Amino acid sequence: MYNIKKSLVVFINYYGMKKDFYVFRHGETEYNRLGLRQGQGINVGLNEKGFHQAEELARLLDDTGIEVVYSSPLVRAIETAEKVAQRLSVPIKILAELTEGSFGDAEGLHRDIVHQRWPDVFAHWYNPIDMVDCGFPNGETKFEIQKRMLSAMEIMLQAPEKTIAVSSHGTALRCLLMRILYKGDKLPNAKAIHLVWEDGLWLLS
Repeated sequence: MYNIKKSLVVFINYYGMKKDFYVFRHGETEYNRLGLRQGQGINVGLNEKGFHQAEELARLLDDTGIEVVYSSPLVRAIETAEKVAQRLSVPIKILAELTEGSFGDAEGLHRDIVHQRWPDVFAHWYNPIDMVDCGFPNGETKFEIQKRMLSAMEIMLQAPEKTIAVSSHGTALRCLLMRILYKGDKLPNAKAIHLVWEDGLWLLS
């Protein structure tokens, strides 16, 4: 079980400050379509459907007031960020902490094979509270991914922009949401979630 005494990142309590974050997973890749685990070790771009998804995402983010797009350094996230940034005429900033989790030996394998080889890890991987120290062999644990993603959010909280888009990855974002909202739902490709930081609290808008 999660040990609440274990330190992740201590957010500065910016009381009186509000920031809006539109966080989203990248558009579809061929690995997604085929049901293969990607992770940070597999750096592929979007497929045709993924580009269309990114374009639709960009359209839906019109009139949000986004001032900048922070992106993972992986190609699939950058290509998604570019569609949003181009439509909204805002800059892109690469943030290494937003990269996908490392799945170690599970990277490149079909999800069914992953389930068969590591059933114990798979059983806890999507639980928002239980077993944060679990991870695939030679990969990151959920706790390590959470710590890195919380560091990314801390960096963006200290940035001057008040409304920020974040282009990242399914597992990285899910681990973040597990920590700040205790929700472990699987995230669809190129669908934005609106998070609000206000007076030291994270809220789902």
